[in-house]
Amino acid sequence: MLTGLLLLSGGILFYVHGEIADKTAFSARLASSLDDARVRTVVTDRTVDALVSASRGHLLLVRPLVTRVTASLVAGSAFRRIVAAAAAAAHRALLAPDRSLVIALARAGPTLLAGLRSVSPALAARAAATVPPALATVGKDDGELGVIRRAVGASSWGVWLLLAAVVIAVFTLIRSGDRRRTGTYLCAALAVAGALAAGLVALGGALATGHVGGAGSERRKAAVSAAWDALFGDLRTAALVAGAGGLLGLVLLVAGRRQAAGRAVADRERGRVGRRLWPVPRWSSSPAASRWPA
Repeated sequence: MLTGLLLLSGGILFYVHGEIADKTAFSARLASSLDDARVRTVVTDRTVDALVSASRGHLLLVRPLVTRVTASLVAGSAFRRIVAAAAAAAHRALLAPDRSLVIALARAGPTLLAGLRSVSPALAARAAATVPPALATVGKDDGELGVIRRAVGASSWGVWLLLAAVVIAVFTLIRSGDRRRTGTYLCAALAVAGALAAGLVALGGALATGHVGGAGSERRKAAVSAAWDALFGDLRTAALVAGAGGLLGLVLLVAGRRQAAGRAVADRERGRVGRRLWPVPRWSSSPAASRWPA
């Protein structure tokens, strides 16, 4: 039980320390969510909304054209760098417990204006007063954000918890009188820990999308789900692989234990048959009975 708890908590904290607490890794993961068409659609909609709003309605009649231009920009590598910069700025708020998390494309203006200018200088002139589009806002009192912040704060313990799990497992195997049975328990603990970690990632994604509501909520829920997968999808994959490895080891050890028990039963049966076919003489211990005939 203790080994499983150490594996579960240590594995999650180790991942959070390397991929969420680190600003570069966090930014790269969030920017990689643009590989998903669902995220690109929502980012395009939010960006076009900001452009149309900032133009005071001048771009409303040409919104379809602006949408096509923006969609092509969002799919490009330059926009990925803009999202990564926005994620890096938001990462500072992630580490501050008294701040809301806002992902705003502060550097998107020049790229958007250049794209519009390539199609129509008049469109670019109308959108010259654009404001940075806000892609997402998470309040400082949000429950999921609070859990992530606490995990980031404790993430440096991840590697030590994993090392403690390994040390306990090795020590238990060395001291065990029945290593096959002990190995079975350890594999079961690994399988349970992997399944629980994958389940926690899935639960977090469901809770994150559950806060999305309003018009167009289905598309935004799909985008939030894709962004969550970009951040924590590899943790779920690693947990499932670890759980599958533990389950495989458990099956092999149980099967080996049953085979060993079957061989022991077969050996005992063969021994009884041999004694019936070739009985061992039982000599009496008395001196008269022990004399050989002359």
